[in-house]
Amino acid sequence: MEDFFFSIILPTYKRYKLLRLVLDGLSRQSYSKFNVIIVTKPSDHETENLVEEYRNRLETILVFQRMGYITEALNLGLKNATGDIIGFIDDDAIPAADWLQKHAETYRRFDVTGVAGDVIPIVINKGKVKVSCEKEEPPFVYPLSKVGYSLWNKPLPGADGYFIYITKSGDIASIGNMAYWRKQGLVRSFLGMGANMTVLREAISGFTFDGSWILGAGWEQVLAWWVWKNGCHLVYNPEAKVFHVIHGQTLSRHLSYKKATLFQAEKELLFYRLYGKEQSLSILYHLISFLYRSALALKKKERHRLKGIVNGNIIGFKWFVLGKLGLSYDVLRDLEVIYYGEKLAKKF
Repeated sequence: MEDFFFSIILPTYKRYKLLRLVLDGLSRQSYSKFNVIIVTKPSDHETENLVEEYRNRLETILVFQRMGYITEALNLGLKNATGDIIGFIDDDAIPAADWLQKHAETYRRFDVTGVAGDVIPIVINKGKVKVSCEKEEPPFVYPLSKVGYSLWNKPLPGADGYFIYITKSGDIASIGNMAYWRKQGLVRSFLGMGANMTVLREAISGFTFDGSWILGAGWEQVLAWWVWKNGCHLVYNPEAKVFHVIHGQTLSRHLSYKKATLFQAEKELLFYRLYGKEQSLSILYHLISFLYRSALALKKKERHRLKGIVNGNIIGFKWFVLGKLGLSYDVLRDLEVIYYGEKLAKKF
């Protein structure tokens, strides 16, 4: 079974207590042919010491990130990856002992190029682990979801029936939730979460992320689209499990107001990142999606979401128009204003 060599990319910064749990999980893998590329910033001495502690238990490469945000860390990881398969894991996602074994089995048994695994939320309290309960949501359980699947959540051609997919409106969507799909076995799906995914290295040869991200919302789908658009097969395998620690700092849960606003704004930019490259994207569908999601955020009084939706599309529109005029535009600068404010953004 051990035909593939994996290079696992693990960006982290000053979360060494959580990182210890991840490295411990990686050191217990039943599959042995892999190395771990840990990307951090030079001032993170606790992480450096922790990596040194695990050198006899793991084959590690420590890479220092001297500029940029999450996508720069990912680019450094890709640059240093030599494995047949490149894996991605978060610094708060503890892999099951057979995590890589299950990924390797998927590549051996099926004609696939990328695999997304299961991400199970857990809470650790006083050394005790509790799995967070998730209510199953089958596809189209709500009446409005069928309407949405025909309008603002309509999949790109060829992505019908996918668990996670990119819509014609340029959004990230899913039919049903992970609690439902983990009981269905192997299914077609875009790569959903950077906490647990792998891809053949040859399929992303020459791929790099641009620097127009801070939090990295949607980077997984940009990478997945690159692979999928080249005719490759992507799947979700619930048997490849990681346990994602809920601790208040993850990108997708319990965010501060500014971070939640920025996260939503970056998600909005997926449409503008792919528009012109993906011919099936529709401005009309995007407008319908924008109006629907804005109204929904307004109804639920989710100010951060509404602000992120509006600001993300303002930034995206400026990016699109100025690009058509042949003028440069610093997307990152406007994202920094959302997050840090005008005065602090000027210092970056």
